Formats: sequence, C-alpha cells, structure tokens
Amino acid sequence: MNFSNERTEKNRANATRRRVLGSTLLLLGGCRLPASPARRSPEWAGDVAAFPAVRESARVSLRRLPNGMDEERLLVEAERAMDGVVGWLGPERSGEGRVCLFVYRADEPEGVRLRNGRAARGVFFPDGNVMAIAGDPGDERFWDVLRHEAAHRALRRCGIEQLPFWLDEGTATLFETAGACSANPRRRPMARHLAERFGGLRLAPILTKFRPRSRDGAAYAKAWSATLTLYLRHRREFADLARSKATLVPFPDGRLGFPAGKDGVEAFEEETTRLLLAGDGEEK
Repeated sequence: MNFSNERTEKNRANATRRRVLGSTLLLLGGCRLPASPARRSPEWAGDVAAFPAVRESARVSLRRLPNGMDEERLLVEAERAMDGVVGWLGPERSGEGRVCLFVYRADEPEGVRLRNGRAARGVFFPDGNVMAIAGDPGDERFWDVLRHEAAHRALRRCGIEQLPFWLDEGTATLFETAGACSANPRRRPMARHLAERFGGLRLAPILTKFRPRSRDGAAYAKAWSATLTLYLRHRREFADLARSKATLVPFPDGRLGFPAGKDGVEAFEEETTRLLLAGDGEEK
C-alpha cells in the first residue's frame, strides 16, 4: 500500500466544505454542526525524530518494534526486497536517506488500527520516508507485507516515482516473496483463475489508466502478472524504459517490440497469459 498527496488534498477539501456549510447554517439559523470526533494520528505519522534508531542497515532505520521481535531479520528481509528492485531497475540515486521502519504486533493498539481486520498490513508514506508494518511475525504474510512495502521504497530510491498502479503495486508484489522474486503462491492462483475463466487476462483496464477503479485482489493479481512478464521476458528493455522516465501509460506503446495501441495491449495480454498458464517464474 502506498500513501500519496491525494488523500491529504481530499481531506483538506472536505474540511473546507464543512467549514463553509457550518458558517452558512450559523448565519441562516443560528445553528452549527456538531464537532467531529477527534482522530489521533498514528505515532509513525508524527514526529519520527522522537523515536531514536534501534538498529540500522544500509537503507533502513528501525525506529520501533515490540520486545522480542527479531531485529536482524526485519532489516535483512527489507534489504533483500530492495536489492531485488535495485538489481532490476537501479542504480539508486545518491543521497537517499534510510527509510524509518515502525513495527507492531497484531494485538497492539497501533497494530490493530493499522491492520484494519487483516492478518497483516503495511503502509509506505513517501512524504515522510516512513514504513509501518503490523501483524504476527509467526505468519509468513507479515514478512510478505514487509518486503512489499520495502519494494515500494526501493522504486523511489531508483528515482522511479509518480508510478501507475500496475507498475508500483506489480513490482511490490513481485518482490514480496522470500527467495525467487516472482514465486508468490498467494498471487498466482487468482491470476490463473482469471485467465482460465475469461480465456486470457484482460490487462487493458490497468495498463491504460493511471489508477484503476478497483484495487481488489483481481487488480493486484493482474498487476503482478504484467510485471512478472516484464521481469522474465523484457527485463533489460523495460529497465531502460523506466529509467528514461518516459511515460508508462498507456502501455505497451511500441517500445518493447509490441505494436502501438490496442494491438500492442492485446499482444501483451496474450504473452502474459501464456507465461502464466505455463507456470513460468514458479519455484521448482
């Protein structure tokens, strides 16, 4: 998951509308709207400097974790995901600071709030260069989430920003699995199901829009499949394209050997479907 300025701007706009409406009611009838309940910002979105580093690696500054959690593994797993992204889409920009990492157990108040009913959940906040992760470290999904958010950060370290959904989330899902980058057993079944049900993956909705209307499991599975195809079949060419900061929406557009326009998207869909159903990228 990735926060952006869109949410901040939306919240500001809503607050402005509320103030205007309240003032209008006050002028018309001496009425006013009841005050909104106070919402406490999560501690990781506050003053990060108030949390001194517990331990650091080359790219990660661990600022908060529960007692007994494995500090070494937290740093190693985050670095592993970043290494994968940088190895594909690097080099990294000079002068990039460490991302500040906050970790919570599933039953801690901040952890319950962050998880929002899920087994494990994380966020990457680019403006503050902060990651927050919540879950049970005994569940492998916790580590998947950690690597997923670290991959988001690695893309920015490579100078690849303002990304379309399919590339941002697709890359993060690609590198969230320990070991081989592409072999996440929780992503492939959904993508394969969609391909078999509809006679092929329909990728146009995510490839030709900056943000799809739906960001459910199917959208993530399609983003994973599209990025997997690029990683396995067009790794060098796509890395050059991404580093050039050329527009990546719509895609394909003739620069990776696909025709431009609709024919190119259909050709990419066919290649992705064949790769997916053949099991390419799976751990043997």
